[in-house]
Amino acid sequence: MSRYDDLDDTGGDEPRGRRTPDARRRKRSRKGRIIAWIAVVVTVLVTGTSLVAYAAYLNTLHNIETFSTSSLGNSSNRPRAYDASENILVVGSDSRAGSNEKFGANVQGQRSDTMMLVHIRPDQRGAVVISLPRDTEVPILACKADGLGDPGQPAEPDQTEMLNAAFAYGGPPCLWTTVEQETGIRISHYVGLTFTGFEKVINDIGGVNVCLPEPIKDSKSGLDLTKGEHHVGGEQALAFWRERYVGEGSDLQRIQRQQYLMAGLMQEMKSGQLLGDYTKMYSVLRDASKALTVDNGLSLSAMVSLAEDLRGLSEQSVQFVTVPNIPDPGNDDRVLWQQPEANQLFYAVAHDTSLPKTQPATTTATTSPSDVQVEVLNGNGLQGAAAKAASDLTRKGFHVTGSTNASNSNYTGNVIEYSSSSDMTMVNTLKAELSSVQVQQVPSLTPGTIYLIIGSSFNGLSSPSSSSSSSSSSPQNLSKTYGGINGSANICKDSGAFVGPDNPANGS
Repeated sequence: MSRYDDLDDTGGDEPRGRRTPDARRRKRSRKGRIIAWIAVVVTVLVTGTSLVAYAAYLNTLHNIETFSTSSLGNSSNRPRAYDASENILVVGSDSRAGSNEKFGANVQGQRSDTMMLVHIRPDQRGAVVISLPRDTEVPILACKADGLGDPGQPAEPDQTEMLNAAFAYGGPPCLWTTVEQETGIRISHYVGLTFTGFEKVINDIGGVNVCLPEPIKDSKSGLDLTKGEHHVGGEQALAFWRERYVGEGSDLQRIQRQQYLMAGLMQEMKSGQLLGDYTKMYSVLRDASKALTVDNGLSLSAMVSLAEDLRGLSEQSVQFVTVPNIPDPGNDDRVLWQQPEANQLFYAVAHDTSLPKTQPATTTATTSPSDVQVEVLNGNGLQGAAAKAASDLTRKGFHVTGSTNASNSNYTGNVIEYSSSSDMTMVNTLKAELSSVQVQQVPSLTPGTIYLIIGSSFNGLSSPSSSSSSSSSSPQNLSKTYGGINGSANICKDSGAFVGPDNPANGS
């Protein structure tokens, strides 16, 4: 069984009590947090290069809200730390308390708007920013009250909740524990930032470049820009970050757009030489510190040490990826992490090493491609995606029975669906042509035909030799392996994150 939160940005109370779909959560007094990676960047700006900046940071430190990590338990109950990597859980929430009231006074409490795991590799070798879809289904763990106003939650065996709910009910420690358990990655620290903090920091930095493939004027988010590239201040940057009712209106597309904004922000900070402008740095630190929440283990010395790790990173060495995922068969608005791809990603990050090699299916029963009847379904919303894949399969000798749209276009990973064990030789034969695919049995399907659903990570067919290689799957190029981007990405290449029927500029 699952429990779901109503996470629509337009408002509404949160579920409480037994957390059924109709339950409502009480109002929280704690400051909210928002805008993932920005918080990490701001937290680590003190590089030790200037005593002036160092002193300014000391003067603002007392403003930062902290929470205890004692409820996480001892080291034996947590994932192992394999090296000197830093893994920062960065969470933004849409609390409308205090100065955030202007973003929706009717919305009670707080909900995570963004969740990311920032992996900083040892010896300044790079960083990986992993977006964690907030709609991911996870086990309901027992979590104590966090001391910030969140009462915690009891464990509910054999039931699930959204990853967002773990944060909503148990606060940062509960989310921390859940992410560690589900990923096997030991988290070092937590950082969060508010709506107003995000706006002020962007303004202090001097703005950021964003790019739209079409004009958007959305009264819900406040985004109002023409087609093309724009240099925007905090208000429009936040509107771009929060924009939901465009394209497919999905959280996954919003994550894609956020990753391009983060790349633009990194480029802005590099080109603007922020670290050498001490007046600007002071403003950033002052405004950010008033909006930050961190764990009580993230001391001043730890922040300076973290900054030293980040200061020498190039744009190309910072990568942005999303956890491979597929729609939950029980609810198209929720996602499950796609396996084994998700665990391979987590393993590579936890060990800071190459992904495990995929073993060739030498003992797996296959058949001739001509004996495989497959229908190709477009699950990513990109026009012509299914037809292109169908054409490629036909050229390889497969019997393609047709191509059409899937039930929804929110698929990130590729999926092969089949009816019974009698179809497995066809499944194995088709699977060998794909570098990344999830196999699911759907008994209600008719035996004799299998179905390939194309996700947004699809990058064409591959030969068996290329699918068994891990040469391009090291932490240095996880963005390529998982369909992400790096910090040097052209921000106007984000058009795929806007594809879909919704366009606020057209009144839809």
